Amino acid sequence: MNVVQVEVSTGRQRIVAEQARLEGEREQATNAVKARPEQHYSTLKTPKKRKKPNVAAAPTKKLSDFSFTMELIAERNAAEEKTQQEELNRQRLAAEEARHEEERRRAAVEKSQVEQRESQVTQSQGAQPLTLRGHSDIVRSVAFSPDGKRLATAVGDKTAKVWDAESGKELLTLRGHSDTVFGVAFSPDGKRLATASRDQTAKVWDAESGKELLILRGHSGFVNGVVFSPDGKRLATASGDMTAKVWDAESGKVLLTLRGHSDTVFGVAFSPDGKRLATASADQTAKVWDAESGKELLTLRGHSDIVRSVAFSPDGKRLATASRDQTAKVWDAESGKELLTLRGHSDAVFGVAFSPDGKRLATASWDHTVQIYALDLRTD
Repeated sequence: MNVVQVEVSTGRQRIVAEQARLEGEREQATNAVKARPEQHYSTLKTPKKRKKPNVAAAPTKKLSDFSFTMELIAERNAAEEKTQQEELNRQRLAAEEARHEEERRRAAVEKSQVEQRESQVTQSQGAQPLTLRGHSDIVRSVAFSPDGKRLATAVGDKTAKVWDAESGKELLTLRGHSDTVFGVAFSPDGKRLATASRDQTAKVWDAESGKELLILRGHSGFVNGVVFSPDGKRLATASGDMTAKVWDAESGKVLLTLRGHSDTVFGVAFSPDGKRLATASADQTAKVWDAESGKELLTLRGHSDIVRSVAFSPDGKRLATASRDQTAKVWDAESGKELLTLRGHSDAVFGVAFSPDGKRLATASWDHTVQIYALDLRTD
């Protein structure tokens, strides 16, 4: 083989090899082209392969959701109705409880009224009190007439009243003060009646006709209490100016001024012999004084609130006091020893007085009643 033949053969081989290479590239290109559409189709079809919704089941699901919603609404309505019913029941129960409370309150008031009318006893003796009704305001003070047949009361409605002490019948109403009447007292002969008022005056009245006889002026504060001396020639008054005064019962002249209490003096009383004077004060004490010189003799301590009124027993051995602590007390007038505490009023006790024979004690209270107690004050 010559050189030319070798080169031709080599060229032919190169051509064949080149053709083979080109054929390979053509097949690769063809395969690539075929592969692209398949890949694209696969990519597009993949989402469609997801599970399709069950068209036939859709209406059932919608119906189920609707039923569930209706059930919720029904349950909510039922709950609201239950809540409303519970609120109505609560309101009815509250109204019923309020009604029962009102009934209990009325029953308590009625019971209290019945208890006041029923027998009330002292600590040592029993006694059924006579209750005087007719005042329209607080009863501030009370006093027996010398013969024990009448009872005088001082009232917050600017009046004083005179009553039959046995029957409780109202006999007389005294009008003339311009403010509350705090104290009342009969003269020893029972012909005159003295009153003490918040209008800073004391007055003397005809106890039979109710005619005004005398006006006492001189205190710089309320006149809270008044009393005649045993001989009827003097009057003693207690005042908000923390003093007590002794007056001439005929002329109205001031004879003596007693100073010693640290607060308002509310009550005043002469001893039966006229030698001593007792006073009751807002300082929670009562005092005993020499009625001629004004010297302080004794101080009584024991009440827990204002002492509003004071009175000697007919024999002068006992002293009674009335207090805002809802009690009255009986004391030994010589030693100041506390002997007895009377409980029964439902409010402050503002007046106290012994009957002429010393066997009864009358108390006047803010509870709009007067109570009369039987007492045994015999000396052991």
